Amino acid sequence: MIVALFLIGRLVYGFFRTENESTLADEMLVACLGIFAPYAIVALGKSSKGLRFIIYFIVYVAIILASSYLHPFSTERGKYPLYLGFALDIKFFVLFFGAYALAANSVAKGRSERAIGLILQALIFVACVDSIQVIRDALGSGIDFDGNRLGVRGPFYRPEGFFHHAVASAQVALFGFLASLTRLAKRFTPARLGVAIYIFLMLIIHVSVKEIIVGCFALMLFVLLFVRSDALTKAVAALVGIAAVGSVLTSAAGDQVFQRISYYTGEQGSDEVRRVLYRASFDIANDMMPIGSGTSTFGSQGSRTDGYSSLYFTYGVYGRWGANKENDTYLLDTFWPKIFAETGYAGLFFFILTVMILLGAGFRVMMVTRTPEDAFLFVSMFGILIISSAAAALGDELTGPLFYVFGAFALARTRHLLPSIRRGRNARRGAMQKVRGQRPGRVMPAAEQGFSRKDFV
Repeated sequence: MIVALFLIGRLVYGFFRTENESTLADEMLVACLGIFAPYAIVALGKSSKGLRFIIYFIVYVAIILASSYLHPFSTERGKYPLYLGFALDIKFFVLFFGAYALAANSVAKGRSERAIGLILQALIFVACVDSIQVIRDALGSGIDFDGNRLGVRGPFYRPEGFFHHAVASAQVALFGFLASLTRLAKRFTPARLGVAIYIFLMLIIHVSVKEIIVGCFALMLFVLLFVRSDALTKAVAALVGIAAVGSVLTSAAGDQVFQRISYYTGEQGSDEVRRVLYRASFDIANDMMPIGSGTSTFGSQGSRTDGYSSLYFTYGVYGRWGANKENDTYLLDTFWPKIFAETGYAGLFFFILTVMILLGAGFRVMMVTRTPEDAFLFVSMFGILIISSAAAALGDELTGPLFYVFGAFALARTRHLLPSIRRGRNARRGAMQKVRGQRPGRVMPAAEQGFSRKDFV
């Protein structure tokens, strides 16, 4: 319920603002969930995965503190950037711990699917409301909700919706599509099919490369997991057909997607800010091995607070469009360069370990339960990681909370749900062995166990 209100609150906040920025809802979400963080730390310590997560987190925080005090860059503009950077560095971990406490409680009481269902409905609602302005942006005269000129990609206007940012609006459409696909896989109705098709088209209209790739990946995964010879087959086939027809009819949009990929990976985009940030972070990590330059020094909010980090001058970032003092928007356009530069090889290693625990839990629970909700959790987290390659997704005010909340649900379901599933399987297996006169200790071949994918759909 808290996350659903947060999503709706961000939409409402957008009606009264003129740019995409942090909202009161963002801080309230962390405050509300953070209250339960101490309970989560105790609960996580009771499982091997949870204990490893806590250890990796503690080591990562220690690296942040060590790098910040061993090098002068975090405090060269005063103490405030250091405090701000440290707070932002642990913000989403606090959110995760609080979310885990609530998720574990809902799983233990058998209410986790209902909690996830509320988030799905909120995502669909936000995407549908935002689509009103998306259509107006795409088909209008190039003027956005605030009366400003829209950006263009080839012959297309880039819709910004009510979130005042093309990428933010595309991400809203992406998660709305994932949510609608999940509800469609759970139960087919013509209305759910129509909503999924509609939001999928809204996603395509944004002509946003990363989000479209994730949407197509999700569609293929859901086909593999949930398509059967019934109405759902027809529904997914319709979605695939629309995707194919849409690709033909909007070939110019597809051309723009490939052009963007070619631009960022080719020589033409070698001076683009994102690539420069990646190169510079590698140089910083090498020069300040193994723990990096410290918080609020590179690619972070704190690095442009109360001045401008000197590392931007030293490592060739300053002077590029969107990366200077007067216009520093693109300094926050990536995520991994920040981790790599500020915490070095050691910090990057332990941060990746925390991420892989959550992603691994999502994959494991999805493959065991084969439920649409668990597939949604895994696809969403995996998709956010893909997006993070060229956006600050894990530190963003929308995708960041979603990643850690979904990770909390996945880890909680792994901890509390999988043991009960195994006990049920073992009980059925033992009963079948007794019926066939087999010794209880023998493990039956998979073909004799009588289980199929449809038992978990």
